[in-house]
Amino acid sequence: MQKYIDAAFSSRPVMPLKGAEVTVTTSNGDLATLYSDNAGTLMGNPIYTDDGGNYSFYAADGRYTITIKKTGFQTQVLADVLLEDPSDQVADLAALQLADYASLRQYTGPRKSVYVTGYLGTAAPSGIAGMFVRDDHDTSTADDGGVVIVSSNGVRWKRAYNGEALPEWFGAKGFGVDDTLAVQAAMNTGKYKLSMQYSIFAKLTAPANSRGIGPGILSKIGNFDMIELGSGAQIRDIALNGNGSTRTGRGIVITGGTDQRIINCDILGMDGYCVEYTASQAGLRSTISGGTYYRNDLTAAAVKYPDSETNGDRRLVNVDCLGGVLADLAGSSTTIISNCDTTGLLFNANTKKAIVTGNRMAILGGTMTVLGVDSVIEGNCIAGNVTVGSGSQNNTIGRNSYANGFSVLDQSGNSTNYVDTLGDTFTPQWLASGTAPAIGNGTLIGRVTRSGKRLFVSFEIAFGTTTTFGSGTYTFKLSPEYDVYTVKAVSVGSVQSLKAGIAFHTGSVTVAKSGLPAFVLYSEGGTNSWGATSPVTWASGDSIKFSVELEIG
Repeated sequence: MQKYIDAAFSSRPVMPLKGAEVTVTTSNGDLATLYSDNAGTLMGNPIYTDDGGNYSFYAADGRYTITIKKTGFQTQVLADVLLEDPSDQVADLAALQLADYASLRQYTGPRKSVYVTGYLGTAAPSGIAGMFVRDDHDTSTADDGGVVIVSSNGVRWKRAYNGEALPEWFGAKGFGVDDTLAVQAAMNTGKYKLSMQYSIFAKLTAPANSRGIGPGILSKIGNFDMIELGSGAQIRDIALNGNGSTRTGRGIVITGGTDQRIINCDILGMDGYCVEYTASQAGLRSTISGGTYYRNDLTAAAVKYPDSETNGDRRLVNVDCLGGVLADLAGSSTTIISNCDTTGLLFNANTKKAIVTGNRMAILGGTMTVLGVDSVIEGNCIAGNVTVGSGSQNNTIGRNSYANGFSVLDQSGNSTNYVDTLGDTFTPQWLASGTAPAIGNGTLIGRVTRSGKRLFVSFEIAFGTTTTFGSGTYTFKLSPEYDVYTVKAVSVGSVQSLKAGIAFHTGSVTVAKSGLPAFVLYSEGGTNSWGATSPVTWASGDSIKFSVELEIG
């Protein structure tokens, strides 16, 4: 028997709860038998706090729930309160030690606690060792082979511990033997710790709202998915070894539920996905945070999202893919990806509302194609090209840092995307209303920079000895890859021609509000279009420079 003393306070403002009702129940929900002293004087249940919010009672060794209620204040629940009199333990330990669970199941004596030593014959002690406390109030909890042992006379013996259950309590040995059932049993307690390397031969299921911590390792022996996470389940600092060179299957699967957490877990050597969300809204509001994810096929995504859904609201942060593709966004909606190290992401036409920021994406000189709608790719460090694919709408690709030589290109075929580029050079189209000109050994260079829906365009034309000037008036256009741009409003810029390196004529460049951008040059006054003989007859060594800012539709 052990005394329990505590005090009850309100939270806001902090003050003692005078006259609050305190109810004490056993682990199976029955009212506990309470005593006012260690001599066994009975007292009522519930009891009530004094003027200072204080209350106390004696009860037999065991686990209890304490509920504190007072009108006008939030109910307080103290769950899984362990009462254990040290003097009882010492007496019991000195008097009774049992080697294993089989011995405990056969024990029918009067002791309130026994110590299972874990010694099996002359062998070293196993991981089952621990103190067990008798719970006479519980008549229904099943024997789980590690935390609750039921003796032949129906007495429930419960392991005395605080914190997480260990697979070793359920017989896990490590070192290559099949620990599947032992690890699953530890998971079933709701709070568990993996502390060594365990071999599993079948899929494990982390129950809803369970909490698992490492630093243990699960090694897959067979072709199966390793862990399915229930709703609200969380695992932290646990490593999964997929043995993917010889074993098929995924690391973690999430088939439904909400609010799962995978934190600082290393999921390595996988043949299948490291993590897969298998259905619409599976893992709603879930988070993957930290750790290293590695698939044997580096071109395959480590994380796979649903093929179709209206909302997922998931987070993927601080993950290193060791040179692999981070995620296949598929048809997911509302996915935030930040601070990851990867060779890229996979989008498709059903991808919606992906927010990708602060990542290092070493695309290895290739191209990442952004598809779908309403995504934001911003503030990333990218070594590769980014293309906004055909049909994509309302996406923002901006303020990223690109390695030298890489750029962004909008090939969506519409005007709804908001794109920033660092500036690209191109070869303009030089057209005439009559005979077509040809640049020959001259130079014809254009440069375009995009900021959102604004283009900053500049042209430089230097005529050479083999340049032919055609006939009629001139029109300049962007190169064909920019034919997705249409002009939203009339724009005007400046133009300058040079002869022998000296400014000769100035004028304006106009872009009409119609179709693809077409740049027409005019002399002062705006009535004389430039062409083969206007404002001068051009010759080798002459040049034209013009620039303009325009808004695309």
